[in-house]
This record gives sequence, structure tokens and C-alpha cells, in this order.
Amino acid sequence: MDLAYPQALRAAEIAQELGDVWTEARAYDVIGFGQSASQPELAKETLEKCVALGKSINDDWAMSHGKKMTTAMYMFSHDHKGAAQPISDLVACSKQFDSRYLLAWAKALTGYFARDCGEFEAAEKALQLSIESSNLVGDPATGGFAMAWSAGLKADMGQVDVARKELQNLMASASITGTFLAVPEAMFILGSIEVAEGNHEQALQLVGPQITGLRNAGIPSWSEQLGLVAAAAHIALGNFAEADVLLNEAEQRTAPLNNPLINGLLHFTRGQHALARNDTGEAEMHLYKAVAVQLTGGLKPGLIRTAESIAGILVRKAKFSDAARVLAVVDRERADMPLKRGKMELSEHSALTEKVEQALDPDTLADIRASTARTSLDEIVESISRMRGQRARPLTGWTSLTPTENRVVTLVTEGLSNPQIAARMFIARGTVKIHISHIFDKLDVKSRTQLATKAITDGFGDLDP
Repeated sequence: MDLAYPQALRAAEIAQELGDVWTEARAYDVIGFGQSASQPELAKETLEKCVALGKSINDDWAMSHGKKMTTAMYMFSHDHKGAAQPISDLVACSKQFDSRYLLAWAKALTGYFARDCGEFEAAEKALQLSIESSNLVGDPATGGFAMAWSAGLKADMGQVDVARKELQNLMASASITGTFLAVPEAMFILGSIEVAEGNHEQALQLVGPQITGLRNAGIPSWSEQLGLVAAAAHIALGNFAEADVLLNEAEQRTAPLNNPLINGLLHFTRGQHALARNDTGEAEMHLYKAVAVQLTGGLKPGLIRTAESIAGILVRKAKFSDAARVLAVVDRERADMPLKRGKMELSEHSALTEKVEQALDPDTLADIRASTARTSLDEIVESISRMRGQRARPLTGWTSLTPTENRVVTLVTEGLSNPQIAARMFIARGTVKIHISHIFDKLDVKSRTQLATKAITDGFGDLDP
């Protein structure tokens, strides 16, 4: 992509000078695809030009392929609502031109979005049709994507060994079969499987070496998906500083995409990072941010996982009735989908369930489960979100600080520098800087000296957290 893009820009310039609309339309098709990976708004304008030029000269290829690349733009930004009409238009084109090539891609994306929205049956049908159509017309690129997403769906439904084998075969044969474009997606899915199964070193060996190359290629959605997998593996291994660097990079590089799948996963992973450091306040903040993104984006499997993690926080806070309600809804939604737990999730769920059952008597637990029988996932998450809002921290003053910020204040007053604080807390130096900036704003101070003075004057060490 990084090589084709500048060549396509030059081709468009020359075509404009020569009045060669046919070539100009094709150049815009390539340019639009290149922009779609990192600049979706520009891509939309460019691809609209491609389609318009195609119409002006009755060029069916430019019109239909420009529409196909438009749907790819929505893939990179994971905007399934925005993609709905373009995908429908592409299906119409496939019928108009009797094109299984266009149909294959339309169905691949349909399955991709359906899986991430928790519509597993629809996803399975669409992806199978895409694979069949791709094989029929000899389109290994589209077929590769459909096979990778289909394997991910199988893993979601508990067929982990089958999914792992399919993904490994796809990656091993990519250079021969032509499915290499789908390898980053396959790696993301396989890496996620290994993290879920507790194979953290294996996940790092798989995705770690590929992140830099994808960043250099200018494909942030693919590079940072792998970065988030690596961050999750590092968190499980206790490598908090390494995870923090990856999370910060992912946030920065994907910001222009406004990708709800990545943003939700980013906040979820930050929540796991905080939980691993026993910072419940920070974990809660990030998990509720993940909830907001996933609710808006309709990302039901992600929302289920986040809700289950929030149930863990409720247990930590001895709010066992609330935790029981969340777990009851989560268990039902998982069974209905069906979204199976990996080994790590199974272990965590068993521990949570045991604590809830020990804290509540059987009759109370039965009543809670009965009362939530018709409660939707959205309703239970919105309910606990409202309860959290009523108990929200103040915006300013010492009581507004999170546990992590309190720890930073303690280390600042001890005279530690940012690098020393980062080393002590196992976080990145940039994260320390961000925490200190938030602390300054909340306490209305402008320097470390003022912070230390205020801490002494107000008796910081004697205050209740």
C-alpha cells in the first residue's frame, strides 16, 4: 500500500493533464483504498470521484470497484451502520453485473460486521457464501478475509482447536494461495485466541514481530489490533510498562479512525491493566468507557466481556447482588449467542460465581436470577452505569484523585523524577506525565513544588482515599 499510493497519486496527475478519465478513475480507486486505512474522510471523497468518473464514461468497473473500495473504508473504521447502505449498493451491483466477485466481498463484510455485533447465525451464512463465491471466481484475497473471520467465529462458538488450525493453515499458505492480505486479520484473531487460552508467550511471538511492519505500511487498524493483543499478553505476564507503551501507541495511531472495535478493546485492555495493578478506580473508569463505546457501536460480544469484567469489580467492592444480576444476564446472553469463554475467562468466571454464591443465600440468588430473566444486556449495563454515576468521584480536590494518581502524588512528594516514578509503577514515562497533568488540574497547582507544598499543608498522607 505504501508503494502503490504515491504511484497512484502521480498517475492521477498525469491522467488529469491528458484528459484520460479512464486512468484517472482507476488511480482514484487505488488512492481511495490507500486513504481508507488511515484517513477515512479523505477516502470517501476520493472514492466518490472514482465512482462519478466511472459513471461519466460508462465505465462499469470503475463504478463497481469504487463502491467496493468504499465498503473497505468502513471496514478499517469499523462503522457497520455507515457500511450498511454501501454494502447493499454493492450487492445490487453484483446482481446488475452478475458478479460473484462483488458478491463475495459484500458477503465477507456482512459476516465481519455481523460477527462483531453478535449476530453469529447471520455471520456464519454470509461468510460461507463469501468463501464459496471467492473460490468460484478465483479471488483469494476476499476468500482469505472470509476464512479468517469464519475461523474467528468458530473460536467464539467454542471450536478453538478447529479455528486455530484453519488460521495457521491460512497464514502458512498465504504466499502460495494469494491470501496474504488477510494475514493481519488472521494474526489478530489467532493472537486473541492464544491470549484467551493463556498462551501469552505464544501470542507475543506471533504478533510482536509484525507490528512495526504494519505501522510502516500505514495501516493503523491492523498494526494496533496486533498491538492490543500484545498488550493483553504483556499484562497477563506482569509486563506493565511494555503493555502501557503499546496501549499509548494504539490510542495515538488509531485516533483518526474513530474505530469503535479498537476503541472499545483499547479501554477494555486498559481496564485489565489497572485491575492487574489492583487499581480498581482506574479500571472502573476505563471499563465504563469501553461500555459506552460498545453500546453505541452495537458490539455485543465485546460488551458481554466488558460487563463480565465489571461484575468482577462489583465483587471486589462487595456489591454481590449487583454482580449477580450482571452475571445472570451475561450468562444468558453468552448461551443464546453462543459466545463461549476461553480458558482464562472460564477460570475468572468460576472464581466470580463462587464468591457470589458464598456471599448470597440460595433464595436471594434465585430471586435475582428470576428477576433478570427478561433483562437485556443493554438494560443491565445502563442500570449499573447509572448507579456508578450517582457515586461518581468529585471533579476536584484530593478526593477526586484515583488510586493511581494518589500513588503518583506520594512518589512526587518523595522527590522521584518522572522516569523514576515510571520504573517504580511499571508504566511508561508519558503516562506519568499525563497523570501529573491531571493531578495539577484537579488540585489547581502548576508545579511539582506547589504540589508537594499543598500535600504537606493539607496533610495528604492522613487523608482518607
